[in-house]
Amino acid sequence: MSPVVWRNVPLGSGGGGEPVGAIRGESVAEILAQSPADGQRCILNVGTWPDLHEEHLSYLAANGGHLIGEQQRVILQLDSWAMDLGNRSRALMTEFTRFRQGIPYGKAYTTVRTAFNLGDASFGNGTGVVPVLETRTANGTTIPGKSLGFPTSGSLLLYNANIAYTGKTDTTFTGCTLIAGDVITVPVGADVTVGSTGGYGVDSIPVIRAGELYAAGLHLQEQFIAMINDEPGEAHQLTVAPYWHEWNSGDGDTISDQAAGGIALSSQLRLPTPDDGGNPVSERSFHWIDTNGWVDLNLGGAVPAKRFLAPVLMGKMDAGAFASGECLDANLLVRWVS
Repeated sequence: MSPVVWRNVPLGSGGGGEPVGAIRGESVAEILAQSPADGQRCILNVGTWPDLHEEHLSYLAANGGHLIGEQQRVILQLDSWAMDLGNRSRALMTEFTRFRQGIPYGKAYTTVRTAFNLGDASFGNGTGVVPVLETRTANGTTIPGKSLGFPTSGSLLLYNANIAYTGKTDTTFTGCTLIAGDVITVPVGADVTVGSTGGYGVDSIPVIRAGELYAAGLHLQEQFIAMINDEPGEAHQLTVAPYWHEWNSGDGDTISDQAAGGIALSSQLRLPTPDDGGNPVSERSFHWIDTNGWVDLNLGGAVPAKRFLAPVLMGKMDAGAFASGECLDANLLVRWVS
């Protein structure tokens, strides 16, 4: 057998997946010294082989010339579920605190009352029973949250399992058949919704190589948008912001429930005027809040120095009597710029 021979692909040849005519450098200054053309692809190298990272950027000649990276979404929290600041002390609500629990809006929702197995024969022959806390319109106490009632027949979603049901009582779904999904034992407290869950919870994705790319001459810009409101029955203002943590591999736990141990809060979105959030049993009136474009990541003068940089969605309420504040459809985008 002939030995494998590796060959080098010359820069700009287009034969190795590298953009034709790309400019490469180990710092922003080194790339700019090569006089890139407007719109030209530039590659910033940080690290050393085999731990080498290539950050792909484009040169924009306008406004004095800048390198601009592609946008990356680092916080995602979709509709159908809001993140609630309720169930905590007033002191915690008036200081920035992490959004944790999901509260359903505009859809039927309940939780499992007694564990059961979807592999039971009854879920194959259409006689299965799903035991839940409540199938009627939630009143905010029977079910921890607010939601709509379930129709008399329809489809349920538990984890990734889709279940058809033909009847219901106040605390059960009857005539259940497993249509699709994993055959598992469903534990007490599992979420049960009608249709799809939408986005439950907050997904947070770290920015990698943050310290190295800052040291090479780049910095981050962000674009933060969210739908937010305050609690029903009063008129206060909710403020939402990402809180940034940084860490290196091996540092241990990096995400705190409180705004401590990280770098700083960046863009803060605040309700323009106090409102009362609407009726607690139905879907609330949310207000779109956004930064109106890209802004520099404001960390109060702090400069990321470690490899990973991750945001946590935080919120706080104005001082006063209140029940909770909610955030829905939160999206945080970042991009590297010089």
